[in-house]
Amino acid sequence: MNDNRFYTYLYTDPSTGEALYVGKGTNKRAYTHANMTRRTPLTIRISEMKANGVLPVISFLCKDVDEETALRCEAEAIVKYGKRVNGTGTLYNIADGGCKGGATGKTFSDEHKAKISASKKGKKRGPLSEEQKAKIGASHRGQKRPPRTPEYIAKLVAAAARRKLRKQQSSFTAGKVVL
Repeated sequence: MNDNRFYTYLYTDPSTGEALYVGKGTNKRAYTHANMTRRTPLTIRISEMKANGVLPVISFLCKDVDEETALRCEAEAIVKYGKRVNGTGTLYNIADGGCKGGATGKTFSDEHKAKISASKKGKKRGPLSEEQKAKIGASHRGQKRPPRTPEYIAKLVAAAARRKLRKQQSSFTAGKVVL
């Protein structure tokens, strides 16, 4: 079966033209770095850019290809742009690319998997019960919202404009781009 659902993407800082990160993905993977909560050098850089009103440009180096082609494209792009960690370029990538499983290559032993499974057993997941909803509502009652000052409204408007710009960038990068 020919599974052409993969792509390779490149994050670039539009204010400097600097290549920041190359990755392989499917679905919406290319857009996740900008919203990650984990603090890495890349996410810190993206946060700083956002604070200055700049959004990274996401371009696709190859699109609608099989995984092997996407991995090969990723590895070639990392060689082309170079990595910060070894002083050869500007990318925040740690791994050389071209392999499945990401930068860490972590694999868990069966024993470790069993410990994770045991720690999750008995914990309730899924929709909240009416009792839980009532407790959450009660804890929020009486909390005051920030005053609707002109500065606060300006922040809300700026955030909405950034979201709109992000959507426009996403639709702009929908075409197939080749390295």
